[in-house]
Amino acid sequence: MKTANVLVKKAHGALANSGLSEGQKLSRLESAVRQTFAFSVWETFLLGKNAKLLSAKQRSQFRKLLPKYLAKLYLKQFGKGLRSKPDVKGAKTVRKDVLVRARIKKTNGGSLPVDWRLRNVKGKYRIIDFMPSIIKRNSCLGRSKVLTGPSSAFAIAPCGSPA
Repeated sequence: MKTANVLVKKAHGALANSGLSEGQKLSRLESAVRQTFAFSVWETFLLGKNAKLLSAKQRSQFRKLLPKYLAKLYLKQFGKGLRSKPDVKGAKTVRKDVLVRARIKKTNGGSLPVDWRLRNVKGKYRIIDFMPSIIKRNSCLGRSKVLTGPSSAFAIAPCGSPA
């Protein structure tokens, strides 16, 4: 849980500091991401079979850009609207990983449940997945469902889509 707490503290500190420019927030968030994420796992997941199609120079460039890319995603997602530091609720071991549960309070009074998966990589726990949960009202089916992980990316998808 130490890794999740470091990310929460540093990321929230960067995002909640109204005295920082967007560029400064991004830089601090990127530093937190670099310190806590397992980029080898993210690279494998994001590139998949396409990794074989990249040259060594292209893979090197991808590895260089990945932390900033992830930091930009989180800045866009959480840069506005966080009321307070995310509350880490607990952790449990799931196979060879640790699942950390948290809630992010939003300025509108609601909260967003978020899970992190951590894995021991070279003796240090690193974040290998970040899964916000979104409750979506499915107008096609007339009922609500909770979307977690990749499915939550389709939360605004039209009828007939994966969500």
